Amino acid sequence: MFCRLAPWVVLCMCVATVQGQKSRMLPDYSDHECVRTCVKDAKPKECQYKFVVESYSTLSRACYNCTSGNITDCFRGHCITTNGVVRNVLTVNRILPGPSVQVCKGDTVVVNVTSYVAMSEGITIHWHGILQNESPYMDGVSMLTQCPIPAGSSFQYRGRCSQPCVLQISGGGRGTHLWHAHAGIQRGEGLFGSFVVRVPQQLDLQGKLYDYDLPEHVVVVNEWTNTPMDEVLTEAAFRGQGESADTILINGKCRAWSATKRLPRAVFRVKRGFRYRFRFINAGTLFCPIRISIDDHSMLLIASDGRPFERYEVGSFDMLSAERYDFVLTTVKKKGPFWIRARGLGDCEKEEGLEERAILYYVTDDQQHLQDDALTVPVERPAPENNGNMFNYWQMEARPVPERGRPETLGDSRSQLLAMDALAKDDDSLLKKPDHQFFLHFGLRNISNLHFYDPDLYPATRGSYPKIASPQVNNITNKLGPVPLLPQRREMPESQLCNSSALGDNCIGDWCECTHILRVHVGDVVEMVITSSNPNLGYTHPIHLHGFSFRVVAIDRLQQLMSPELFRQLDSKGLIARKLHLAPFKDTVALPNGGFVVIRFVADNPGIWFMHCHLEFHAEMGMAVSLEVVDRRGGLPPVPRGFPRCGPYEPVWTSDEDFLEGGSLSPQRESEYQSTAGHSDCKNYDVANSGVSTLPLWALVTILGLGMAVVVLALLVSILWLRNLGHGHYQWSKLPSFVSDSKIKLDIDEPNNHLMFNGYKH
Repeated sequence: MFCRLAPWVVLCMCVATVQGQKSRMLPDYSDHECVRTCVKDAKPKECQYKFVVESYSTLSRACYNCTSGNITDCFRGHCITTNGVVRNVLTVNRILPGPSVQVCKGDTVVVNVTSYVAMSEGITIHWHGILQNESPYMDGVSMLTQCPIPAGSSFQYRGRCSQPCVLQISGGGRGTHLWHAHAGIQRGEGLFGSFVVRVPQQLDLQGKLYDYDLPEHVVVVNEWTNTPMDEVLTEAAFRGQGESADTILINGKCRAWSATKRLPRAVFRVKRGFRYRFRFINAGTLFCPIRISIDDHSMLLIASDGRPFERYEVGSFDMLSAERYDFVLTTVKKKGPFWIRARGLGDCEKEEGLEERAILYYVTDDQQHLQDDALTVPVERPAPENNGNMFNYWQMEARPVPERGRPETLGDSRSQLLAMDALAKDDDSLLKKPDHQFFLHFGLRNISNLHFYDPDLYPATRGSYPKIASPQVNNITNKLGPVPLLPQRREMPESQLCNSSALGDNCIGDWCECTHILRVHVGDVVEMVITSSNPNLGYTHPIHLHGFSFRVVAIDRLQQLMSPELFRQLDSKGLIARKLHLAPFKDTVALPNGGFVVIRFVADNPGIWFMHCHLEFHAEMGMAVSLEVVDRRGGLPPVPRGFPRCGPYEPVWTSDEDFLEGGSLSPQRESEYQSTAGHSDCKNYDVANSGVSTLPLWALVTILGLGMAVVVLALLVSILWLRNLGHGHYQWSKLPSFVSDSKIKLDIDEPNNHLMFNGYKH
């Protein structure tokens, strides 16, 4: 509930003070009509958003004198400060993070994405945590569920579902989620934002634990590099340089890295005597877990990845890339303000420490009007040594392999994550025996990957240059195909698809690269045993599965190299325990380095769903697999009408004789061309108008014939009329010559139905 108590009405309206004018052309949507108190039985809304994606810059001309001492200018619309370092970014509507989509369960969200990205780079948007039931084509995975949106084009994301939905907001759709780019490494350049689905507070299973759930208490944290991410990862791939962040951002803000620049921090306001629900999101791209703490406050964790669990009080908690945690903050009597700390771990745990701070400010009635830069800053002091119970389940200590007969088993006996009981009842994923058990080994291997090495010039096996390990699943480098698999399944070469038991001709030496895919049927209970055996490399992989919210039933780490074979051996001896009662839900889970995690779910969502490490470099270089969920007849949901297509192109003619005069194909070759799959069909996609492109041939012929008949009839009438004039005072020798010489192109710009004259819209 946003504003339950009368004294807070004004503050709720004004707390997110906008210092400077807003853009009407590129809104930030902070005042969108769908950002509201969710009321039981209220009529759902259709929430329209326009996302304009473009190349932009931090500290642009929009910032005026921000870095010259006028901190008020730092709050101007379209001014992106980050950490005070000028660099290129990719943004939606010129803000970072991008617009926050905040709606109520049952709303319909329509997002119109238009791309103006420089260098003609294609984009897609993934709605992380939105399960996309009945609308898998809207999942936003480039070259898996859709073609990338080319520069200058647009795409409309909208769910197709039997009941009102938000792209598909039902079941597990409520909660704290995020949206982000899912093409290349664009998330690391700034293409991300929050996506929150609320329910009426009286229907929230934990609604009695808090007084306020304010829109401005949605917090996005991420690591940030001074160098564009494509340069960082290119150096890592070809020079062996480590991927390292330079700072942490909290809602896009950070105190300047230079002592000569003063930039604003993020500020969050509360009022003493009340309880507030905060929603934290890690939108990072690197191995940089972020530890969240608030000086002199404890936090009551109540949900993760959009799913509630029994309350769990902590002094700090860690978040890996794409994880989300909701907590309730109870105000204290001690005088503020207080630091909210975001400390980088993993590759961000540098000698000097990588930490950013926001301000938690206790406001009074007479301070409601104050702008952020006028608020008192907390006293500088180091982080408390012990701020209470620490939630860091990914950092569990490795332990010896247990032996038969010992009371201790692996899996569920000591995990903080598994100590959190889900509030949802047990389902078939826990009550039934799995129909499928997949062993997925997420590993980093030093092999002759031709993306990184040349066997003749700089092989992987020789040389003193820094080596780089290949991210893989089951020793397979995932490579998405020449066409997007879901909408153009029949056009995908079968030789492109593979799994561990069917590699075919996809291997060169010890390096195998193909589209890694697993297949199950709708209704199957699936168990996935996910392992990692690289403790020396120190990576904990955040594993994300699209399309599902799964149960975590086991997780642990050993003092021995973990492998699927070792897991099978221990499991056969009864040494792997599973939590099969009230196991917590996640959609992104930490795979401990050198450990394992076991997840279960019911495959009730037909489609093709990406599963990958959420570290951008690992996913982009092949640490991924796809899960195809089909009905018993092998079917998938139908492709939306007019859905964009793309793919490779090869000429179907063999000689000049295949052409007719004027460059047209011969009838035979034209027929072959029309029947050839995979040709490029680059166009805008608008769900509402997509039916135009699917008119049957007979209808087009009929329309054309009627049009020609009307033209001929009009011409005959004109001639007769002119002829009659010729018998009078006026003599007409012939029609003007421009009529026969002109070339006017009349076409339909599908699917938006604009008339096109010589290529221009009217």
